Amino acid sequence: MSQTVIEAIDAANAADPNRVKHAGQALAKESLYSMRMTDMLNRFNPQADELMHIAARGQHIERWRSPRSDFPMGKKVIINGALLYMIFMPSV
Repeated sequence: MSQTVIEAIDAANAADPNRVKHAGQALAKESLYSMRMTDMLNRFNPQADELMHIAARGQHIERWRSPRSDFPMGKKVIINGALLYMIFMPSV
């Protein structure tokens, strides 16, 4: 089951129109991000279960569809009925 979910996440992220170069290849930005998150999970917790792998891989699924610029600081946002406030910490 988890491989099917990972493949679905990868397919969704492959549609990212933003491309980055990595190891001589042009990849979808979110595809590269999800691969990096999987690599970090494997480094931090080699025994991570399949749900952790799904969570790491899907952390930014289709992220390009909701750019941060659509959510300015202090703006109230409702997502799935939950009221959220976009708060950005100043750089230290």
